[in-house]
Amino acid sequence: MRGRELAVSGAILNSLAIFAGTLIGIIFGAKFTTRMRDVLFAILGTFVIFLGIDMFFESRNQIIPLISAAFGTLVGEILRLEAKAEAFGVWLQSFSAKLTGNPRLNDAEVRRRFVNGFVTATLVYLIGPIGILGSI
Repeated sequence: MRGRELAVSGAILNSLAIFAGTLIGIIFGAKFTTRMRDVLFAILGTFVIFLGIDMFFESRNQIIPLISAAFGTLVGEILRLEAKAEAFGVWLQSFSAKLTGNPRLNDAEVRRRFVNGFVTATLVYLIGPIGILGSI
């Protein structure tokens, strides 16, 4: 039972870390220049690439990650998951505009940034390797 308790507390800790990171991004993100954001994304991307390479070589059977990535890509394309995530982001943005009553949220540029941010956050935090490793 101890392993299950650790898995649950790991998932809770991962969720709290994602929530905290999101709040930090909301509060301080506007203070970063575009160049600083690009550098931070490059650092995180490089870290994830090297982490993936390290995990790939630790695997006993490298064919399994290859087949998994190919199969996951195929399923995602067939189910049009990216388009569905974007559509949900549009709905979420529209809902938040109605909920807050802020007319500025209906601006096309604000909507585009919101949807792009939502899809990026979904990819990075929910289905990205760091999100998966954190919950394990």
